[in-house]
Amino acid sequence: MPAGEADKPYILEQTRLNLPQRALGNWGVEQLEQDWPLLQNHLLYLDKDRIGILRWRLRDESLHISDFQIEASHRNRGLGSQAMLQFAQLARAQGHARVSLRVLHDNPARRLYERLGYAEIERSDHWAVLAKFV
Repeated sequence: MPAGEADKPYILEQTRLNLPQRALGNWGVEQLEQDWPLLQNHLLYLDKDRIGILRWRLRDESLHISDFQIEASHRNRGLGSQAMLQFAQLARAQGHARVSLRVLHDNPARRLYERLGYAEIERSDHWAVLAKFV
């Protein structure tokens, strides 16, 4: 479901809860406001309960996930996998051949992405960009 102005505090909160300070750096309200018009900003729901966020943009001819957060209380139930598979279907339906995302090397979700067929295409000291063809 598309996110609106009223959802910005939730997105900010989830990002701050889920990313370590070293990854956040100076990211905050100003960066959220700057990125907002550049991204497709969506909320994830399970039935009527809001459970996370998924934000993406076009990057190097891929649909690139800029922010993907599942609330801690909803993890390890297959919901992240479902969201990622639906995102790949969306990309394919829109005519994109590839999806990508950036992930911290020590993020446990990296194993999920690799199980779903994502492979590393870029690397820095803390981050990797993973991608897969859809």
